[in-house]
Amino acid sequence: MIDARTNSLKIRRTKIIATLGPASSEPNQIESLINVGVNIFRQNFSHGEHSYHKETYSKIRETAKELNKTVGVLADLCGPKIRTGKFKNDKVVLKNNQPIVVTTRD
Repeated sequence: MIDARTNSLKIRRTKIIATLGPASSEPNQIESLINVGVNIFRQNFSHGEHSYHKETYSKIRETAKELNKTVGVLADLCGPKIRTGKFKNDKVVLKNNQPIVVTTRD
């Protein structure tokens, strides 16, 4: 952005990230978000079906293209959830420097 008073180029370095969900993933809503300055759209892959995320991704790209804007898409992937499961005798006492193994096996 150029400031007419100083003729200097101002670049906004802070990015605005918006998480899209069922209530905000229609093209008109995406357009509004882009117009108010959203730079990156986050898709939360912990929820929803892949078909929903694929459709939303297409809506983001189509809307940005129509507006001649560049926006990013952030895929927030759910990582493995570590759960301890059950222990023999309902508890385990850990000692200092005792090696332990965390596994995904049952």
